[in-house]
Amino acid sequence: MRVILDRDYTVETSIKEEEEKEEKEEKEEKEEIQEGSA
Repeated sequence: MRVILDRDYTVETSIKEEEEKEEKEEKEEKEEIQEGSA
């Protein structure tokens, strides 16, 4: 969901969404590695 009030706000929101997505993916990868070695 992207709210375009002004361009800078949209850019900051997009960056924040990307960072959260990357963190989630990294966490999932670590969990998969732990399951594989268990």
